Amino acid sequence: MNKKTKKIIAREFLFILGTAILFLLVVFASYLNTEKQTKLETEIKNLTQSEKLPYRLYIYYYINDNILKGTGKKISNPERFISILNKDSLRSSLIYDDIKSKGSIDISKENFLKRISDDNESEKYYLSVLHPLENKLSRIKNSFLNEVDNIIVYGYSLLLIFFAIRYLIYMLFWSIKQLKE
Repeated sequence: MNKKTKKIIAREFLFILGTAILFLLVVFASYLNTEKQTKLETEIKNLTQSEKLPYRLYIYYYINDNILKGTGKKISNPERFISILNKDSLRSSLIYDDIKSKGSIDISKENFLKRISDDNESEKYYLSVLHPLENKLSRIKNSFLNEVDNIIVYGYSLLLIFFAIRYLIYMLFWSIKQLKE
């Protein structure tokens, strides 16, 4: 084997090695992204399952996690929901009746409505603690590294960029060189 052939083989090996390392970095970043997502989901779940939560916020998460869980529906705007609970006693009363009909509450309606009216902390707690965590989780979930299918596409893209397109360029230069001779 002559020296020129050895250089070509060495160059191709370095391209393959570089592509493999780049792909492994993408896979590792995806793994770290998934770990972050799991950690945030656990943290949010721990914060929202607590009885220490302000009462209106507790009701919001209780309804989403226990009553609406199997239906595919979810209350989408917690700020609006917790403010409506405080301002609209008729809706609060209807929510109590709905929760009571499911058999998941053991306090009286008057006590329920009193706890809702006494709660002054739900909005503050949501905006200062839970909302930033939910936004961060949303950004992580929408990240391009979040889906395994995307990772496979990135691997194919790297191969395409580093090999197929490069060889097309080599063929183009070779064709031009042959036409000039």
